[in-house]
Amino acid sequence: MTWEEFKQKQKADALAAWEEAEAEEMQMRNYRAELDAEREKKLRERREARSGGGEKKKRKREKEKKKKKKKVSHFMLAWFDEGLSALRMLVTLVLVTVLACDQN
Repeated sequence: MTWEEFKQKQKADALAAWEEAEAEEMQMRNYRAELDAEREKKLRERREARSGGGEKKKRKREKEKKKKKKKVSHFMLAWFDEGLSALRMLVTLVLVTVLACDQN
């Protein structure tokens, strides 16, 4: 093998290695692009699932919240009425005691 043949073979090998590396890099880019597209698709589906059914869930939550608030307010009113009744009895007792002491 002559020096010229050796240099040509080296250039050809280098070119083949470079083309192989280029092809490998292109494959990797395509693979990453596929992965990115798949990930974006899954994220979009998740977002759509959340937003699509979200309106119905939101109305249901609001309805439950109103119901709970109504139930709590009735409880508070009942408790407040009982408190007023107890307060009225206490005031009446104090007035009766004060009046009884004034008469003696």
